[in-house]
Amino acid sequence: MSAVILLAVAASVFDCSNLPGVWHNSTCVGSGYSEIYALCPDSSFRWRESQMDGMSRVREVRGTWSLAGDTLVLEADSVLVWEGGEVVPAECSIGTDSMLVGFIEAMHHPVPPDTLRVRISNLRLDTMDENSDLPDNLWGMDFEGSRFWRIGSPGPDMDWVFEDWISES
Repeated sequence: MSAVILLAVAASVFDCSNLPGVWHNSTCVGSGYSEIYALCPDSSFRWRESQMDGMSRVREVRGTWSLAGDTLVLEADSVLVWEGGEVVPAECSIGTDSMLVGFIEAMHHPVPPDTLRVRISNLRLDTMDENSDLPDNLWGMDFEGSRFWRIGSPGPDMDWVFEDWISES
């Protein structure tokens, strides 16, 4: 028999089974993905920087996740970074004024894993009644005060998050 872990957020009680999924920093996907937290039921996670951010050198963090009260505890055992390169004016759909080109992608494996703590709150089903600009009945949650929406549920529709994104360098 498995125990059901309950999380109290914003004076409501939620079953932690609502946490796994692909959490996106926008209700829709434009010309690329915004910042993503992919929380898997097996406690693995992947965080990815927005594809529109042409300057951030930390691009992806992988590892395991757990919950401690209202804090998501991420044990990062792999970190993908852009090393070197040069800064040029941004092109195409980059949302920053400048972008890095000619960089090398390098995967780092911190030993012991880095521990990152992310405060979460307001896990709830967002509705159009609250904000007509939102899709109706989409799970939302705040990560460090920024709203994210679950755009993928655990299972096969999360597989795309674990495919390697190929960068233009």
